[in-house]
Amino acid sequence: MSIRTKLAVVDMAEADCAVRRATIAAAWRGLKQESERAATPGRIVGAGLVAGFLSGLPGSGAKGPGLALGDKLFGMALEGAFASISAVFAAGNAAANFEQGAAAAESLSSAERG
Repeated sequence: MSIRTKLAVVDMAEADCAVRRATIAAAWRGLKQESERAATPGRIVGAGLVAGFLSGLPGSGAKGPGLALGDKLFGMALEGAFASISAVFAAGNAAANFEQGAAAAESLSSAERG
């Protein structure tokens, strides 16, 4: 394989990376806009009311704390919420690291050419 062929392959790979990076950035912008649209004050208050109702449900003759139906449902809801929130932060960090790595690779690539 000649050097020109190898350079052509590298250029195609760089173009593919640029397209994928643009697609990922657009997806993250869409996710951010959707999350901002979904977090309206009414929905937040409604979720708080539902959570308050669930935490106040009485158990069916249960003895002791933590055995009531409301406590179990509320605990399950909180576990799911915490898992979702931590996943969102992890994904955000991964995207930021990806952008930083792509920028570093781009600058390295341009430095090698120039």
